[in-house]
Amino acid sequence: MSAAASKGEKEKLNGPDAAGSGGGATYVGVAQPSGPSVTKADGSKMEVSRTLESSPSGDLSPYAQKIISESFVWLASLIVWGSGCDFATKYNRGTPVDGTCNGICVWQIICGLMSWLFMTFILVMNFMCETGRASRYGWFSHKFEMQLLFVPCLIWIPGVAAISARDSPAVGSAVFFSWMCFAGSFYAATKAYRSFREEDEPDPIPKAYLENPYIYG
Repeated sequence: MSAAASKGEKEKLNGPDAAGSGGGATYVGVAQPSGPSVTKADGSKMEVSRTLESSPSGDLSPYAQKIISESFVWLASLIVWGSGCDFATKYNRGTPVDGTCNGICVWQIICGLMSWLFMTFILVMNFMCETGRASRYGWFSHKFEMQLLFVPCLIWIPGVAAISARDSPAVGSAVFFSWMCFAGSFYAATKAYRSFREEDEPDPIPKAYLENPYIYG
C-alpha cells in the first residue's frame, strides 16, 4: 500500500507528462531526456539525444571521447606535417641540418597533410551534424564515420614505420606525434564503433542512471 501511495504521490507532484511507460517499465519522477529532432529519409521525425553531454556518473560518452580523439589526431597530424615542411624548407635554403630531405622526409609531409585534411573533414561533418545542418540519417551516419576512420589508421601504419626509421631525418617531436596519430586513429575508430552500436542498439534504461526513479511493472 505504501508503494502504491508513493507512486501516486510522485505522479501527482510531477504531473502526467513526467511519467512514461514502455517495455514493461514505467519511468516516473524524472524528466524525459530531450534533444533536437531530425527528419529521416521517409519523412518521419525522430528525436536524437545530445550525445556530447556526459552521463550522470560524470563519464564522457563514447561519442564525446571520439570527438576528443579526432581533435587530438588533427592537432598531432598538423605537428608532423609542419615539422616535415620546416625541415624541407631549411634544406632547400641551404641551412646546415643533419641529413637531407630524402624520401622519408617527403613521406612525412604527405602522411601529415593527408591525415590533417582527412580529420578536418571528419570534424567539420560532426559539427554540421551537431548544429542540424547535416543528418546522421543521411550518408554521414555513425556507421559510415566508423568506416572512414580506418583510413587514417592505414595512413599511419607505413607512416610511423618510415618516420621512425633509423635513417629518418625527422626530429623527436615528429616521431612522437606520428605514433600519437597512429594510436589516436585506432582509438577514435573504436569509439566510433561504440557510438554506432549505441545508435543501432540503444539500451532501454541507461546503465549509469540510478534505479530509484524507475518503477518496474
